Amino acid sequence: MSNSNKPDVVVTRWWWVRHAPVRSDGGNIYGQFDIECDTGDREVFEAVAKILPRNAVWYASNLKRTHQTAEAIWAAGFPEPAGMAREAAF
Repeated sequence: MSNSNKPDVVVTRWWWVRHAPVRSDGGNIYGQFDIECDTGDREVFEAVAKILPRNAVWYASNLKRTHQTAEAIWAAGFPEPAGMAREAAF
């Protein structure tokens, strides 16, 4: 049964990528503190770079660890997007 009055449906899929591990937190919860992450495990980033969709729109928080993680994924073979939106509310 078809309904010609029904609007087109757009499907949005989200791929949430958590930032790389933080090693300099002293065992504390660091929240919004802008501390660096460890992007040294290239094998992990190569695996992530293989599975992420190529036409994705990239968003990140303002924290440096999210940008370090994205850069490690791009360095591991994922084509760097033209831009990455910063969302301070993340």
